[in-house]
Amino acid sequence: MNKLLFPTLAAAGLLFGACQVRQTGSSNTEHMKIIEYYTGPCFGNCPVYTLSVFNDGTARYDGRQLASRQGIYTKTLDESTLSRIQQAFRSANLWQYPDTIPSRVPDYAQVRFSFTDNGKTKTVSGKEDLPTALVNLQGQMRILANADDWELLEKPSFGLPNYVIPDEIIVQLQAEADAQQWVMGYQRQYASLKAQLSRSMNIWLFRFDPYLTEPEHMLQILEKDPQVETAEFNKELGERR
Repeated sequence: MNKLLFPTLAAAGLLFGACQVRQTGSSNTEHMKIIEYYTGPCFGNCPVYTLSVFNDGTARYDGRQLASRQGIYTKTLDESTLSRIQQAFRSANLWQYPDTIPSRVPDYAQVRFSFTDNGKTKTVSGKEDLPTALVNLQGQMRILANADDWELLEKPSFGLPNYVIPDEIIVQLQAEADAQQWVMGYQRQYASLKAQLSRSMNIWLFRFDPYLTEPEHMLQILEKDPQVETAEFNKELGERR
């Protein structure tokens, strides 16, 4: 009886082990990036972000300078949307193009498409004068990037404490300073006045792009501005002093 039991248990163990191998192997392929779209900086006001799509329907948005949303966001695509995007990349056939499409205008934003299909990956980058197929592909990726249902996964901290809002600084201007005229001097930082916090004390919420100017450096610039009385980072409500 014991002799019969051992082979049976051994066979069961081998079968269980084989199942484990198959399960482990499948889990390794469940979350694989199949699409990446990147649009880079330019001489003007071009948003910089990377959009990634995975084969399980997960989409990831990494917004940088001048992007409408900054930080890392995620969403889950339904099967029809995922299938449509994959088919769009297959139809564009990246493999027919060189890795880099020549450009004559260095100030244009670079765009990059990457697609993995049947275990093979092709990446194509270019600027102006993209082929029509890539222009259409770019349009679809922009629609996905500009959708409203993204969920924030990780906000950019720029080395600051979590309670600090890195792209907002509370400034008190001198009493005679014209705030709207003053902020025009910070166009290079893509700055704006988000709100007036005190009319009597000329206090404003100053907003800027932290990818263009590091937050700590921006604070130092404002502190040295002769029209600024005080400047400090805006903070989450529970952390304000």
